[in-house]
Amino acid sequence: MRLTSEQMLGHWRRYRRLDPERADCSIELFDGINTDIRLAMEMRSWYLELLDNGDLRHLVLTDIAPRLKLTSVYSGVWQCRLPADVRRVAGISLAGAASEIVPVCGDPGNRFKTLCTNRYSRPDTAFPAAHISDSGLMTLYCAGTASAPVPEAVMAVVDPGDEEYVFNDSALALLYGAGNSYHEESDIK
Repeated sequence: MRLTSEQMLGHWRRYRRLDPERADCSIELFDGINTDIRLAMEMRSWYLELLDNGDLRHLVLTDIAPRLKLTSVYSGVWQCRLPADVRRVAGISLAGAASEIVPVCGDPGNRFKTLCTNRYSRPDTAFPAAHISDSGLMTLYCAGTASAPVPEAVMAVVDPGDEEYVFNDSALALLYGAGNSYHEESDIK
């Protein structure tokens, strides 16, 4: 599902019960508060939270492999900077790897660092590993190859910008459904 900011604002107005339910009259408010600006900020915040932490089944994944350029750091270790619009990477498929890599994000912990930086225990081409730092630097650990590993697919959650909202139809149920933190706060008495 692809919505413009105006279409998404329409959902937020209905969700916050700000759209009139009756079609035979009009309602005007003169309270000095621009509700659309406030709703737009809440809407954007909700959307970014969904992109960063939401269940992947509610999101549309984009293959960003063509946009990445891996460079060798040292033997068996490759790095690239993720594009600025990438919110998170869901999985990496490398040519020759036995399975998809789910990258470790943030602080990987001492054990991961020790295993990946030691040339004897570093993951190899069959079972590579990946780490993505908080600053968006992706590091692939793939010993046993002299050339850069070939990403067949790097599936990521991408932010399309302020003017567009892209997600699976099921994400609207999160907005309108019970249990949503915004839902409890929005009950207008």
